[in-house]
Formats: sequence, structure tokens, C-alpha cells
Amino acid sequence: MKIGIITFHRAVNYGAVLQAFALKKYLETCGHTVEFVDYWPAYRAEMYDLYRSHEFKENVSMLRKAYRLAKLLLVLPQKRIRYDRFNRFIDRELGVKGGQGLADVSQLEQGYDCLVYGSDQIWRRHRLKSFTGYDSFYWGEFFTTRAIKKVAYAASMGVLDIDRSEEAQIDGWLQNFDHISIRERALFNKLKAINTSKMDLVLDPVFLLGSTAWLEIASSDQIVTEDFILFYHLLYSPEAVDLVKTLAQKYKLKVIEINGGVKPLKSPNRYYQTAGPREFITLVSKAKYVVSTSFHGIVFSLVFKKRFFALSMGNNADRVKDLLAILKLSDRYLLNIHDHETINDIDYGEVQKLLDAEIQKSKGFLETALERN
Repeated sequence: MKIGIITFHRAVNYGAVLQAFALKKYLETCGHTVEFVDYWPAYRAEMYDLYRSHEFKENVSMLRKAYRLAKLLLVLPQKRIRYDRFNRFIDRELGVKGGQGLADVSQLEQGYDCLVYGSDQIWRRHRLKSFTGYDSFYWGEFFTTRAIKKVAYAASMGVLDIDRSEEAQIDGWLQNFDHISIRERALFNKLKAINTSKMDLVLDPVFLLGSTAWLEIASSDQIVTEDFILFYHLLYSPEAVDLVKTLAQKYKLKVIEINGGVKPLKSPNRYYQTAGPREFITLVSKAKYVVSTSFHGIVFSLVFKKRFFALSMGNNADRVKDLLAILKLSDRYLLNIHDHETINDIDYGEVQKLLDAEIQKSKGFLETALERN
């Protein structure tokens, strides 16, 4: 079967490209021919523009533009390395060649037997200066021929904020799909109240591959020579900073910190800002401890059976809390950083049994959804 995957495959974001890789790799092991539908609208390309060109077109003071330029020049050398590593990964592992992708949907190939939408927050409501609302392409609106099967796998919306006035529209979009699976329970419950289609709860695609498969694409470079705690954050949190400091002192660990972007004037002794997807995998796999405010930071901690804590995710906490609840690890999401002192180590023997059961459910959904009619 020829399958096209529709997701955020060109994002300069560890979780986005690694979940995309996992889904493609797993479907290929099932005997399918798989590629990414290279839809990449202007509003998404703008989000990951190396030079942040749109910021210099905004109607702001010359002083503000000068500040932005100075900041760009400070981060550009490291940012370029990071982007080059992402682009090489997207080219070699995802099979998506250079360029900007296609913003014009009329140019997209339609010769697929099946389209798999997801994972990631493809159903999110965007609140950008250049685009606001839902992108109906990710809801199955472009490929209209019924000969192409449409499957939503581990679709997510991120922050759940569906207005009642939008429910009829979303109900209509859900009818585009032949099979639907959702990553978070809160979204699952919300959509079930809107639409009567059968839906399943499944795991993020990262879990479709085992740790051995992930290590095969990890960087072979010796990034850190000392024992270390990895601090991966997308949302800055003073509480998380304090927790990392406490754990590092307690276990005598070096701190390695990475986040969603490149910040100016950060010490390379602590901040590894040029990491691409391969380096990210290596860092998680080698860490003695992980502290993260990121969903995929926790997902990969579980894949590699790491000691970890999650915290300070705000409105994005549900997806991590749902996952940890399934694995009976709810205490690993800290509401108070001092609670870490009374929490037992993780029994990965028991956790893996629970995780394996969920992985089999997720694979079972894909097997059923992709059966030829």
C-alpha cells in the first residue's frame, strides 16, 4: 500500500520530526511504501524561518528592529548548525528534500492508497499573526476522492479550546476520516461528545519503535564525557531550574540544558544549543536523570527507561498526565518540587508491562485501519 503521512514533518522541533520518523519507519516495517505529503504552508514556514524575516517587516520602531538584529547576529552561528542538523535529518531519514515544501495544495500528489494524518498537534487552533484558526487541510479537506482511505493516528490538538460554535464544523471534518485515533483522553472525550464515529486512544508514534531502533539513528559523537542530568524545556520554569539544581547537587551530576530555541550569551559548558534530532536522542539515552517541561522529553525518558520528573507544563500538562496515569507514574509529574524527596524510583519492569499493552493496542489500531477493503 502506498501511504502518505500528513504531519508537521518540517518543524525544527525534536518531538515533531522524531514522531514523524517513528510513524514512517514503523509503517515501512509493516511492508508499506511510505512518504510524507509535503504540505508546508507559509504560516508554518514562517515559524521556523532561520532569519525570522517577518519580524523585520513588522511596523515597530527602529530601536526594536536594531535589538532584534543584534539578537539574531548573536545566535545565528549556533542556530545555523542546529538548523543544518535538522535539515539533514529531514532529508536523509524522512526522505523530504530541501526547499520550503508546498503551500499550494493543488500541487500535491494524489496517488495514494491511504493517508495517515498525525501525530502531533495537527488539529490545533493557531493563534499566529499570519494565521488564526484551524487549518482544514489537516482535517482531511483537500483529498476528496473516496478511493483514498483516510486515517487519523494519535491526532492531537494541544491546548483543548473548542468553542461551541465550532462543533458543527469539526463534526463535519471528522466525517472525512475512515478511522480515527486520538492521543489524549481529554480530546477523545470532547470529540466523542461532538461526533459519533468510532474512535480509539493510542500512544504517540515514538513508542512504535523500541530503544534499539532509536539508538540506530542516534549521534555517535561523545557529546558529554561526564555523568549528567538532562534538562529539556520548552516552557521556562523557575521551579524546574531549582529542581535541576537540587538533583544535580544531590547526585553530583553535570547539567546539560537544551530548549526549543537558541538563546544568546549562554555558556556552552551547560547549554547544548546546536543539538539536532540525533544529538537529542543521544543526550536522553546517556543521561543519568531527565527533568523536562516537554511531552516528548518524557516520552523518550520512558523509551530509554530513565529516572525523570515532569513539571510546569501549564495548559499542556494533560497529555503528559494522561500518559503517566496509564503507566501508574502520576507521581512523576510534580506539582511541588519538594515532593521529589518522597517518591520511589521507577520499577520499569512493571511500567514496561503496561506500556507494552498500550503499544500493542496502538499497533492493532493501525493494522485494522490499514487493511485493504
